[in-house]
Amino acid sequence: MLRQVVDGLQTLAQDRSVEIAVTPPTAPVIVPGNRDELTRVFENLIENALKYGANGNVSRSSSRTRPPPTARRKFS
Repeated sequence: MLRQVVDGLQTLAQDRSVEIAVTPPTAPVIVPGNRDELTRVFENLIENALKYGANGNVSRSSSRTRPPPTARRKFS
């Protein structure tokens, strides 16, 4: 999904002389949510980085996994 978003924003990146570098996770990442809404979130984040970042830079995208909420410890 992220690769599709990045591919769709390549023209904007090229116009700003910015390379979008995606570092995929080592294992699949499952994100609960609506695919269309998640796509819009990623589009917005990357597009803002392209629009408001300096021209000629690299925009990096990476992810990390976290345990599901039921597996997290609660601290008082």
